[in-house]
Amino acid sequence: MAEKLGNASSPSGLTVFRGVLRVDDVALGDTPEHWSKARGDELWDTLVLLLAMALGRPMAFPDRQEGRFVHNLLPSARRSAAGDARLDMLRTEDAFHPQRAHLLLIACMRNHDAVPVPAASIRHVAPADDDIDTLMRPHLPIHPGSDRAPARFADRPTPVPVLWSTDEGLMMRFDPGRTPLQDASPEFSRAYGHLAGALADVALPCNLGAGDVLVVENDVVALSGPPITARRHGQDQWLKRALVHTPHGARRRPSAEAEEHGYGHTPLVTDLG
Repeated sequence: MAEKLGNASSPSGLTVFRGVLRVDDVALGDTPEHWSKARGDELWDTLVLLLAMALGRPMAFPDRQEGRFVHNLLPSARRSAAGDARLDMLRTEDAFHPQRAHLLLIACMRNHDAVPVPAASIRHVAPADDDIDTLMRPHLPIHPGSDRAPARFADRPTPVPVLWSTDEGLMMRFDPGRTPLQDASPEFSRAYGHLAGALADVALPCNLGAGDVLVVENDVVALSGPPITARRHGQDQWLKRALVHTPHGARRRPSAEAEEHGYGHTPLVTDLG
């Protein structure tokens, strides 16, 4: 299975492996109310980390879940006060950072209510040529989220392209909620709105059951958290996530990213051979 997972690739940037982990729902215990309250799940964290190592080099940010390499993804106790759901919901992971993950690995521990993970691939969208030209030009920066710890950096935020082209097709760096769209030119605002709407239109529900593993190409697929509120009855949805660097993913990114400051945030990347 590790060999199969390591070769995971699909034109859409999204692959689901069914039943990779054998999760005993009773032995798993209650879904924690907060990621920091998870107890007795060290075995699952180890297994998820081993699967991530089959994909590449697991990475973490020191200010994300205390620098853990495996994150617990849990329903929020409150709903987001988002504005336009079509703009706020879907995003690529850690788009503000040049050393963001190339792959995401999401393992399902529990999902009794069959809550899907919404996902939209840029490969399922056909932007107009004018929109592509506009979004390929660096126009606006992407900021870290308010959940990130403050960090010192010397320069101003760097404008970055939303789209770029590779031999495999279009790639994207997309996070409407952390992009200062109020500063956009009319041309950029129009093109960005077209892209956001198109991604929302093609978004598909990834339905994961206990033991399933989802592998996502972070420069191809925008994900969103499911619009649910925790019920705190011990049986809420419970996902685990690992972030992964790959040499192939690094080669597909614009060379200008090497000059970015990443807002002073430095990721931890494993070197386990």
